[in-house]
Amino acid sequence: MALRDVNSLDYLCAGKAVGCPKPSLPDAVLQQIEQREKRGVYTHILAFHELSTTAAIMPRLITDLKARGYRFVTLTEYMKLVEAKQSEPVKQAAMTRPTRF
Repeated sequence: MALRDVNSLDYLCAGKAVGCPKPSLPDAVLQQIEQREKRGVYTHILAFHELSTTAAIMPRLITDLKARGYRFVTLTEYMKLVEAKQSEPVKQAAMTRPTRF
């Protein structure tokens, strides 16, 4: 089973909802990732919803994460990486830094 470990909170930016993360949605996601990196965690499952506000920020977020050295993989691909690396404990993720594998 795979669970998300970075909650984008993007639903707070949809429609008349108030409480969109500040200063921006991409910055809030990146901040959560930075907090996890400080704890030595470099694999993440990011949770997003199919919203126009989310679609609008994805190009920036993907560019920023790729610039940090992350790559995006499907959960199936990631699970194959985990199986190949069974000697080390690895957290399930749909996104991972290539230097960790």
